[in-house]
Amino acid sequence: MSGPGDDRRTWLHSASGVLVEARSSVGLISFGSQSIGGGFEGRVVDGKLDTTAPIHVSVLVPVDSLQSGNALYDSELRTRLNVLRFPMIEAALTGVTDLGSGRYNVTGDLTIHGETRPQTGTATLTVEETPEPIVVIAGTAVVDMRDYGIELPHVLMLRIYPDVAVHFRVTAPAGNPGEGEVH
Repeated sequence: MSGPGDDRRTWLHSASGVLVEARSSVGLISFGSQSIGGGFEGRVVDGKLDTTAPIHVSVLVPVDSLQSGNALYDSELRTRLNVLRFPMIEAALTGVTDLGSGRYNVTGDLTIHGETRPQTGTATLTVEETPEPIVVIAGTAVVDMRDYGIELPHVLMLRIYPDVAVHFRVTAPAGNPGEGEVH
């Protein structure tokens, strides 16, 4: 994908996802979702993000789409995050710095449980040259759930630790308007 034009894309659900890993006293508990909404607006020239042009990235994850495969853990997550009052987790990019080699320092606002906090981290942006170029953004952030007013469960021997690792991969092919909408 080369050229001077801006690129607006939405995330492709089947090729995008988020994995949340919480450490507990009994081991790792993972929740995942492929119900990713939002999108990418920016300029990519010769496979590289143009950080001098406006860039907008948003990621929306419905809380009820996060699943661990364990009904008890899933129910507890929905209760702790108050899914009826706060049904969506939202991330919005606020800044990008090119670190070279397809890596970027990113800053943004993360909203969980009705609380918005700034987050920083490193992400990669690659352009896969299939018949139509596909923008792929991936990264990991560590989030302290206490910063979002979430009470951590501890029942009998089970204790959940406050820092969770959030891994994400969002994929935006050309020409997919509306694909990334989440209702």
